[in-house]
Amino acid sequence: IEISSTAPSAPYSALARNKTADGTRRYIGSIRTAAANTIRNFQHHLHNGYVAWLCATFTGVTDGRATVYTDIDFSASAPVTSRLIYLNGVNTDAAQACAIHTDDTPDDMFVMYASVRLGLLMPINATQKMQYKYLGAPTSGYYNNSPGYFYDR
Repeated sequence: IEISSTAPSAPYSALARNKTADGTRRYIGSIRTAAANTIRNFQHHLHNGYVAWLCATFTGVTDGRATVYTDIDFSASAPVTSRLIYLNGVNTDAAQACAIHTDDTPDDMFVMYASVRLGLLMPINATQKMQYKYLGAPTSGYYNNSPGYFYDR
């Protein structure tokens, strides 16, 4: 087993990948490291591919108040092969709803009504981003974080 900062190649058959520019090395999974190149503590569920962080969760947005779709980047917590994260979201506004989606679809995927907290499996795009917006001008913000991800391997 080798740990590499090189992103895997595009799938060559179904979900099978190699190390980029090296067909002799098969990609078997992804992990994240801390700034000092130490492996972050995690737990992996073998059967469904879920990786739960056993460290501080990764914050996506804090007190977001955008009224147009705005990117939230989860690339620090979800590797390049991930297209699905576990998302904790909180709409703290007492009157306005907040919509979330990925830019892979033009439609609102989920709407969080005023003063709602939820946890869900959230699709992310190929650059590990999702988007949010308020449907009206908020007086309080939207918050989210991700305690884990699924990867397509």
